[in-house]
Amino acid sequence: MDLETVLKNIAHEPDYIWERKLNELIIKNHNFYNLSEENKQLIKDLIKKHKPMIRKYGGISSVTIREENYHLFQNRIKLHLTEEDLKEIKQILDYFKK
Repeated sequence: MDLETVLKNIAHEPDYIWERKLNELIIKNHNFYNLSEENKQLIKDLIKKHKPMIRKYGGISSVTIREENYHLFQNRIKLHLTEEDLKEIKQILDYFKK
């Protein structure tokens, strides 16, 4: 499963189907293999936070992604994120950029 499959028909699918597809994407995508379970959950929470924007506009704006990356960087010690984790999370969030 790829990102296009998750984003396809997102505006018309119920929340539980969208969340199931997102979970499958995170489990099967090679970009997520190096991330811990806490980091995967963090990514899912970020994407769910912006789900209305994804549904309405087909993605997350670059400004919003930049703000989220900034907040993650500011809280990296509290969240136990390494530089590599931040880089991978940024790359994953960029997939949702419109």
